[in-house]
Amino acid sequence: MVAPPRRLLVTAGLAIGLAVTAARDARAHHTEEQRLTDDTAYTLQKSTVRLGLFKQQWGPWDRITFGTYAVPWVVGFANAHVKWRYFGGDPLSLSASLGLSRFAPKAVKESVGSAELGIVPLELGASYRFDERLTLSGGLLYTVVTLKGSYDAAALDGLAAVSNLQLFANLEVRATRVTAFVLAGRYLAFQNTSGRLSATFRPDAFTSVEVQSVGATNALDFPQAFSIVPSVVFSWGTFNLRAGLGYGNYSVPMVNLVLPKKTVVPDLDLYFVF
Repeated sequence: MVAPPRRLLVTAGLAIGLAVTAARDARAHHTEEQRLTDDTAYTLQKSTVRLGLFKQQWGPWDRITFGTYAVPWVVGFANAHVKWRYFGGDPLSLSASLGLSRFAPKAVKESVGSAELGIVPLELGASYRFDERLTLSGGLLYTVVTLKGSYDAAALDGLAAVSNLQLFANLEVRATRVTAFVLAGRYLAFQNTSGRLSATFRPDAFTSVEVQSVGATNALDFPQAFSIVPSVVFSWGTFNLRAGLGYGNYSVPMVNLVLPKKTVVPDLDLYFVF
């Protein structure tokens, strides 16, 4: 009399376990619910965590994602960001994200002085899903960078407070539930140098010049700055791999500073979604 209920419970337990495992495996696959969240309007699903080589994120709700870049914290580069998908219709989704970073270079090199670097990126994005395979995303990214305090310009290798506006777009083509191809592009549309500085310049070992400045300069020191990067994104269960190689001006992640020289632009990320 006891065996049938016990067998029923075991069978039900196995069925539930398989269902949960399947659900977890499907979370990271390229599905209608699970979308790429980098440079798109999409956010993580509710109660989903992303742990990656560079970025770590958590989605407490379907349309809100909180995140940070863990490695920079080791050198005192505090940072955090939040993304809100305020319109989640299908086929159109719209989002806004805000980041905040603070870095004191003296944490790495004491001789640079008391300067503090503040970075606030604001991103507006849109994604349009034409069908189950094709999605087009784009938007603008405005990053406010300020540098305040006293610093040695030579020790900082000429670092300046450079705010900029970048336009981005990418086309995602899904080949299978595991494989997707992405063609991403960026364009530097605007650059603004501003800040309140107390700088010490040392042209030689015996001379030092102190400069106090408050002001702003709107200019593109290197016009026609852009990048085009084709990538492939693989998704196996909870594990994801993104890899690509392109050309142009590299935009440093998190701080969004655009390098002046055109070169090979890599795209690499490893992350788990569960």
